[in-house]
Amino acid sequence: MPHKDRWQVCFLTGYPTFLAKNLVEGILAWYPQAIVALLVQSKYHKDAKAFVRKIGAGRRARVVTGDVLNMHLGLSSDEYSILTNNVTHIFHAASASFAGTPEKTAYNINVIGTRNMLDLASDARNLGRFNHFSSAFVSGGRTGVVTEDELDRGQRFTDHIQRTKFLAEKEVRAAADRVPASVFRPSMVVGNSITGEVDRLEGFYSFVKLILTPGFNLPLPVPRRGAAPLNVVPVDFVTEAALHIADRDDAAGKTFHLVDPNPLPVRKVLEMIAKKAGRPGLSIVPLPGRVTEILSKVKWVSRLSPAYVNATDILGRFTIYNCSNTIAALKDSAITCPSFDGYADRMLDFVKGSLSRQKEAEAEKALKDPLA
Repeated sequence: MPHKDRWQVCFLTGYPTFLAKNLVEGILAWYPQAIVALLVQSKYHKDAKAFVRKIGAGRRARVVTGDVLNMHLGLSSDEYSILTNNVTHIFHAASASFAGTPEKTAYNINVIGTRNMLDLASDARNLGRFNHFSSAFVSGGRTGVVTEDELDRGQRFTDHIQRTKFLAEKEVRAAADRVPASVFRPSMVVGNSITGEVDRLEGFYSFVKLILTPGFNLPLPVPRRGAAPLNVVPVDFVTEAALHIADRDDAAGKTFHLVDPNPLPVRKVLEMIAKKAGRPGLSIVPLPGRVTEILSKVKWVSRLSPAYVNATDILGRFTIYNCSNTIAALKDSAITCPSFDGYADRMLDFVKGSLSRQKEAEAEKALKDPLA
């Protein structure tokens, strides 16, 4: 049974990401007595207010202006005191995850930001749990089976996003004696498995967009013949699993891979998407290792970089993420990760609609300003 009486004030970072928005709506729906304090940068304050109104949160969602990069998150003394005296759950979802983020910026957001959030958690008198959103890809270039308790195995990193998320998770582990924390490691997050909705068509969606592009007849370069597992996970599963696990007393001090326990091979998924999109004759060109280096030299591919190149690198790894902790924590619930083939149609429909709306908007803009 959920401990609804313990969920009083939930402090959440990461807005305006799709995951953060889903977490806000999930908390409000699952824990009807809880109040959500949403930390947002000043440039997103107006947008956050509109989001709160849109979801009908009323007085149960508060927008707090601040930044994880600042001491005490940039809050006033009174704001900080009120927060640390009342917060019961923290969900730290703020991170630099876009492959094109400068290295220093990624370090500041992922590492310094996490350190500042842990300082706040240490000051929180009634804190039940600090929930940190990391990434399955802190495994870096490791292959084979990766378990949830493993972190530093001397792995190499192909980009500074993975490396700084790894360093951020080390900060959480170092604070274990003073902060009750659960770490969530989702794999590549895609849209809602029920509606198909997603906020940005990046990462794995770069492949989907290419397949849907009219007249695109070039072979699609895929690492290692597409035999590696497709480590993607829908945002609704990530949200529901995290909220359920965050309520479990035995989840403190543990790490959870939020992944598909039975991932399909990349090639099978791409061929499935091509067939559903009316392109059953999709040609796939196998790429060897050192994918990023090779792709960066292909002009039509590098135009999609760095998001496409980064996604391709991840899709070429033969890595299986063991999720024993997650399975055990969810066994008393009805929460399971849906198989990709169960929501592929809805994903494809949403992408088609988004691309169509984008095309219409561009055409309308051209009519209004023919010189643009």
